[in-house]
Amino acid sequence: QTGQELALEDILWLGHGQPIRPQPEDRYSQALADYREQTLAPWVIGLFTRLYPELMQAPADGDGCDYRSADVWQFAPWYLTPKGLYLGPTFFRAARNCDEPGGTLVPYAEVRKHPGPLVGLLPR
Repeated sequence: QTGQELALEDILWLGHGQPIRPQPEDRYSQALADYREQTLAPWVIGLFTRLYPELMQAPADGDGCDYRSADVWQFAPWYLTPKGLYLGPTFFRAARNCDEPGGTLVPYAEVRKHPGPLVGLLPR
C-alpha cells in the first residue's frame, strides 16, 4: 500500500515494542544489526536445532557448514512460501556452497507466535 520495501521484522519480530526500521537514507542500522545478532540469530539456531537436527549438527570434519554459528543467520535472506517463512544462511565466499541447505522454513505457526506488524499478510 505504501510502496515501502517489506522487511523481515514486518513479519517476524522477536523484540519489544515496534520493530527496528532504518531510515530510508540509512544503508546500515547498528540497532538492527545488534537485534539480528543478539536476538534473531540465536532464536533461529534454537528453532532450527529442534526442527532440523541433522542440518544443525556440528560438521564431523570441522571444515563443513556450521549452521550453529549466529553470524550465518544474522542477515539471512528470506521470502514467504506457501508452507512457511524461508530463512537462509549466508556464509563467507569460500563457503558459499553452504548457502542453500534447502528447506529451512519457519512454519507460519511459529511466525505467528512472534508477529511483526504486517503478520496479517501471511497465508492462512
